[in-house]
Amino acid sequence: MADLLTQAVRNNAEWCSLVCATHGAAGRFEFAAWVCRDLTPDYYPNLVTLRADCSAAQTALAQTLTDYPETLGIKDSFRTLDLAPHGFRRAIEGHWVRYAQASSPQTNLDWRPLTTVAELGRWEVAWGGDVHRGQRRVFLPAILALSSTHFLAGYFDERLVAGGIVTHADGVAGLSNIFTAPDVPDLVDAVLAEARRVADGTPLVGWRAGDTNAEVGESLGPLQVWLRERK
Repeated sequence: MADLLTQAVRNNAEWCSLVCATHGAAGRFEFAAWVCRDLTPDYYPNLVTLRADCSAAQTALAQTLTDYPETLGIKDSFRTLDLAPHGFRRAIEGHWVRYAQASSPQTNLDWRPLTTVAELGRWEVAWGGDVHRGQRRVFLPAILALSSTHFLAGYFDERLVAGGIVTHADGVAGLSNIFTAPDVPDLVDAVLAEARRVADGTPLVGWRAGDTNAEVGESLGPLQVWLRERK
């Protein structure tokens, strides 16, 4: 359990590093955390803790980022930090999870790989919805060249209605950015089934905000995300 939790955390940090790198934001893996001092894309943190036993060092690292001009995000991967005294607020609480194995649901979705910049743009709009429209792009074309990353795109009647991202790193497959069209119910199981197919027997892990129930999978441990608003 502990090893799988560590792998899930590291996998997620690798994913954050890959996304930030496509924006020219050079993150660095240190002993206690992954740290990025450059401007990160929306929704991506500047620090991801990698160990549960280094809270003092991780808090000190967070303090070195206090001159960051934008909203500063810290992914506290083991829920061991108290950053409130340093001007942060707890924005998200959740759990790391190993997704449960289950029979494939009967759906009529057509799963297709993303191969073009235009498809990537449409995928990002479907993932973000109206809230995301007009904001700075998160997923740039360079990300399509990453062999470790697979965008899941499920179509129904030529409409993109479900998706996610699977990243292979550190011995596990990390599932993130799950979305389903709000007017098409019960597609999450279809996304999970496609993610398991892409994982190809590798443990499928990720994190979810809020509580994790047994139907989704096995909880590996808690996490939280801290934010400090832009100056």
